[in-house]
Amino acid sequence: MKTIYLAGGCFWCIASCFNCLKSVYEVVSGFSGGTEVNPTYEDVKAQKTSHRETIKIDYDESKISYEQLLNIFIHNVDLYDEEGQFIDRGHSYTLAVYYTSDEEKEIAVEVTSNTMVLTLNLDDDVAVPGGSIEVLYGNGGDDDPNAYEYYTKANATVAADGKTATVELDKSKA
Repeated sequence: MKTIYLAGGCFWCIASCFNCLKSVYEVVSGFSGGTEVNPTYEDVKAQKTSHRETIKIDYDESKISYEQLLNIFIHNVDLYDEEGQFIDRGHSYTLAVYYTSDEEKEIAVEVTSNTMVLTLNLDDDVAVPGGSIEVLYGNGGDDDPNAYEYYTKANATVAADGKTATVELDKSKA
């Protein structure tokens, strides 16, 4: 099992692009990249912290690669909007890929070159100990199911490597 960390605007919307993949074990929504200790969702959403809404994806690297996941990511966000994503505006909704190794950094820089996606070292850019995102929702939407449903129905475009790839969807997750 491997893990990838992506900030792609509203975490509910971007999580829906990965929840339906058979090769994905779990998608956890939270936030990362800020300096404030113990940030709350309300503070992050209101732009009172330097955090970004971020998802943590645990996946089976024998079925899908880090690069394929990044390509799914970049096909589901506006790569040139530096002020947020879609209707969500502000720093907490800007794009970032948090890498955990030099190999991930190299792939992320290549895949996201010439875009507004920042490539950041996870260890240098988290406000919580242990090099992981601050967990907010396990399944998403517990506090506001209507908003969660609105965002998760937005889209689930799958373009695994930008060229040719087969990505299996788990219909029980969709």
